[in-house]
Amino acid sequence: MDTTPVMLASSRLDVVAHSAESLLNDRADEWDRLAGGVPFRQSMWLRPLWQRLGHSKQSCFLTVRDGDGRIRGILPLERFGSRGWQTIGSAPCTDHVSVLCRQSDRHIVIESLATFLITQVHDRELGWDCLHFEGVIGGDPAISELLSALDRQCAYVRIGSRMSVWFRSTDETWQDFISQCSRKHRHRLRQLLRQLESVDDGMRVTFPADETELAKYVNELIRLHQVHWQSQAEPGSYAADEMIHFIHDVALNAFRQERLFLPVLIRADPATGLDDVLAVQLHLIGDDGRLYCYSTGVNYEYSDRKPGNTLNAFVLRYAHENNFAGIDFMRGDEEYKSRIQAEPTPLLNIDVFAPTRIGRLKLSGHDISLCIKQSYRQLRNRPLNTVFGIDDAFDSRFRSTLPLHIDPIELNHKAESLCDDAPVIYPIGEYAIH
Repeated sequence: MDTTPVMLASSRLDVVAHSAESLLNDRADEWDRLAGGVPFRQSMWLRPLWQRLGHSKQSCFLTVRDGDGRIRGILPLERFGSRGWQTIGSAPCTDHVSVLCRQSDRHIVIESLATFLITQVHDRELGWDCLHFEGVIGGDPAISELLSALDRQCAYVRIGSRMSVWFRSTDETWQDFISQCSRKHRHRLRQLLRQLESVDDGMRVTFPADETELAKYVNELIRLHQVHWQSQAEPGSYAADEMIHFIHDVALNAFRQERLFLPVLIRADPATGLDDVLAVQLHLIGDDGRLYCYSTGVNYEYSDRKPGNTLNAFVLRYAHENNFAGIDFMRGDEEYKSRIQAEPTPLLNIDVFAPTRIGRLKLSGHDISLCIKQSYRQLRNRPLNTVFGIDDAFDSRFRSTLPLHIDPIELNHKAESLCDDAPVIYPIGEYAIH
């Protein structure tokens, strides 16, 4: 463990490099209090991620502590090549990557981290030539500040985007949503839902009632996902056993914390009476009531019944009628996301090069490689990757789709300030999932 004190104004903050195991196992509660209520920043996601997929890598979880030893901020990194660090979670497509801290501490935490990273450039153990941030959402204020601070200290920042993440707010009523759709889409949604509600058709949506059913339905999701992608000559997200164990661990953690939304579309086989699984979606529930749709599986043997579209229609209506804040469809530019009027926000890939001779050489290699790739895509009539400056990538117009930052400390303070007999109103609802 390496400790470097950083002096800012009258406050003394220490930046400490931890191993992943010590921080996620021993101080998970402190970690989760800084995660802003986003599941992909919390220990229920990151602990199994590291245990299943990151154990062979060197970790460098930077923590910012005050004079009393309290953790004020965290930047979780893992070794990338021989002289680079990257944000953890690149393999399983973790979105909403950010610096973990309270909003009121953001400036002092960011300045501490940036100063630490620059001063450690030549360190034998913690030194770096390149920092790689993947899964960052356009407009994220903490990453914006960190990049600006590194830029001021002469590091070189490159930002690109190949796709978007998509968010559909559900703060209006279901009828209001339907009325905003085109006539064709409105008719299609109603037709799908009528088919689902028809007793004669035999289709219905269910949820896992216990951990045994949970394991069964997650296995079905994995199977359907793999069958589809392997039919497209792709390995699929769950080709590796470690990824299968990881998603089971996450689903179980979320289920036990009542943070899992796993709708399963099934149909009773008329001949056998047994239930066939037509589609499954795995959502995690954020503290602000947002559904994060991480993974789906669709049985295309029933393609005539449109199982994917049917389950999407059900989830949309369910989110509207049960006071969820919205649905985050995460990365990927599939057409259905724009059809339901979800809003896109660029998913950013960020490289920061050290202000050193080797850093500048790697920067030149990056720029040349990007130029070649863009030329190739242009020749093939493929969309070019979008290149951003810091100001453009984190423009305030993107922030309307970001998750609401939930601070449990501030919530507790608000609750304590109310009279004992006064109602306590939190910005999340209770979701009874039957």
